[in-house]
Amino acid sequence: VRQNSADAIASYRAAPSIANAGATYALDYAAYRYFEDGSGLSVTHQILHIQSRDGLTQYGEISVPPHAVLLRARTIKADGRYLEPDDIAGKETVSAPNLEVGDFVEWEYLEVIPPRRARDATALGSRFYFQIVDVPMARSELIVDVPSIWSPLTLDTRAGGPSPEITHAGGRTRYRFSVEGSPPATQEVSAPDLAEVLPSVRYSHDIYWSDIIALFEDRALGSVRVTGALREHARALIEGAETQREAARRIYRFVVDEIEDTGGFLEQDPSWSLSTGEGERLTLLLGLLQAVELSPQVVFSRRWDSDQTDSPIPAVDDLPETAVRLVLPGGDVWLNVSDEYAPFDYIGPSLQGAGGLVVVGGDGSEPHWVTIPTWPVEMQEQQIELTLELDPEGNLTGRAEERVPAS
Repeated sequence: VRQNSADAIASYRAAPSIANAGATYALDYAAYRYFEDGSGLSVTHQILHIQSRDGLTQYGEISVPPHAVLLRARTIKADGRYLEPDDIAGKETVSAPNLEVGDFVEWEYLEVIPPRRARDATALGSRFYFQIVDVPMARSELIVDVPSIWSPLTLDTRAGGPSPEITHAGGRTRYRFSVEGSPPATQEVSAPDLAEVLPSVRYSHDIYWSDIIALFEDRALGSVRVTGALREHARALIEGAETQREAARRIYRFVVDEIEDTGGFLEQDPSWSLSTGEGERLTLLLGLLQAVELSPQVVFSRRWDSDQTDSPIPAVDDLPETAVRLVLPGGDVWLNVSDEYAPFDYIGPSLQGAGGLVVVGGDGSEPHWVTIPTWPVEMQEQQIELTLELDPEGNLTGRAEERVPAS
């Protein structure tokens, strides 16, 4: 499934020019080969024609994913010579040697695809785009090669992405998607999410939302460990609280006010965050709530201005926002641990009314979809007060004060 560089460049030169740009992809190619257990290998191969000095600056450094095996990284001169780069220890990128306008930059790398944890013989590909912003693409191609005993792949094709050419040989089935002569897309102000308007394809095999939920339940089980110290601290926080809602409010305010969030998702032991004052807020919040017998749920959702296209493929990256939900006798409580200024029981306007998937703390492995509520407009008010002073020399000084609703 590897491509011949000389043939790709010859085809590019023989084709009509697509658009004036700083650079053009002569080849944008990815091939995935899966084995029966769901493991596999992938090859990514790209050849970029440098057509301006801006292109030299922007594309002169080659980078590949951290665990990839670099197969090729080189400059192809306009006269056909190949120049290999020097290997510099400790340098994260590879510099294309003696790169000039009119030359080509080529890189190719191999990645190992481990079998998915949920079940054998499953596959989930990332979205492959046949058009990108600002850079024309002379040839863009995706190959997916799978065992013929697999059922047909599930495909999610967007915005006029190509249909596959399907062939069968040697006990394997190959799906080939190819587009030639894609002009550059333009990123406009307030335009829809590019995933909605750029031609693309995503594929999967035998993946269901129940698999995704089981994966995150396992991660939560491994990371959110309720220790004696955690339970003692949670009880101290809620001492005197007359309702579960008040207990939840106290725990939430402690987490967002006292813990510096260092990111992560269901990765860090909450006891570490509690003892150091920094770490992953989400696991600490879940642990403290569980320690006082409250049952939090983790909900994935997406903003109103993100891609809303329904997909036949269960993909959590289509639901990039995280919230915490508590089902209490007096009504649901919604929490946002990523914003330290967010009031208790409040989710910002961009997610209000959106659908969400419970991935941790649901009633089982079957998907449970919920709707994030809307809040009164008064809770969304922000007041900004400016006090400014202009001195005789024309210097402006002052202060700004922002007020948001308290929880």
